[in-house]
Amino acid sequence: FQFQAIDLRWGVSTEAGLDHRTMRICFDELRRAQEISPRPNFLILLGNRYGWRPLPAAIPAAEFDQILPLVAPTDQGALLTWYRRDDNALPPVHILQPRTGEYEAYEAWEPVESQLRTVLEGAALQAHLPAASLVKYMASATEQEIVDGALQVPDATEHVFCFLRDIQDLPNAPTAASFRETDPAAAQKQVELKERLRQQLPGNVHEYQTHWQGDHPALDHLDRLCEDVYAELSAIILTETGRLEAVDALDQEMAAHAAFAADRARVFVGRADILTAIEQVLAGSAPHPLVVWGVSGSGKSALMAKAVEQAQQRGHKVLYRFIGATPPSSSGRALLESLC
Repeated sequence: FQFQAIDLRWGVSTEAGLDHRTMRICFDELRRAQEISPRPNFLILLGNRYGWRPLPAAIPAAEFDQILPLVAPTDQGALLTWYRRDDNALPPVHILQPRTGEYEAYEAWEPVESQLRTVLEGAALQAHLPAASLVKYMASATEQEIVDGALQVPDATEHVFCFLRDIQDLPNAPTAASFRETDPAAAQKQVELKERLRQQLPGNVHEYQTHWQGDHPALDHLDRLCEDVYAELSAIILTETGRLEAVDALDQEMAAHAAFAADRARVFVGRADILTAIEQVLAGSAPHPLVVWGVSGSGKSALMAKAVEQAQQRGHKVLYRFIGATPPSSSGRALLESLC
């Protein structure tokens, strides 16, 4: 067994930020953890800050058509400039355009981002969109992740834990800017988010109060925090490992990759020429290997998942692995041992 801690606030490249891919990367990482990891797979740490509220990177065209007429004419131009319709997507979406030129500097982008956020939030509320659709317009990145990782997870009460900190008497000073919200509306949203967690995850919420000390929060709560995190996670981990040890390791690995392949093949469309080429090689007798090559992100895993599915449907016996889909497949030696 391997334990891997992933902090969704670290590791997103500058290029991904300029392309507005930050949230997609975070959601993909969250879903990967949910797919390949036993419990636990999500842990919540919240302080006094509500955090960054990203613009939605994509808006379904039908939803955009509802919103646009509700936007003031003076703001429609900005919205149409930054959100371009993409009819290659099924169904079509409006995509937030990358930040280029002067907008690579956040100082130049921030007022545009703020304007677009205000416009979209107001119009989305007027359109009376369902709550699930409103989240992307109104919630912070952290709240959106918590919704996907905890609040919409049926068995969250069995393995998701929250650790909430409140700093008393936070000063209105530059030294405290990283620990408090200057916007009262954002501060209220953080209060409401914590309350939702208390209500939906009763018994799984640990709370800590500390005070401001000089230029930083006092650290007198950290020992108890560490003990609480260890107690909660270790109990779940020991239960899960005990259950999994009863299942053959090879069966576990095969099942994990089968689930990964099924997920990728489920939404696969197109590339019929490549699939036909693979089918012809499998049906032939040439002794040479076939290599499918593509740059990162070009859809190799989905293509191979579909090829595996079609080969199995034609009666072939297929040994397959997706590198990095599970901890053992991330190691060259373990991957080869599993295939052997």
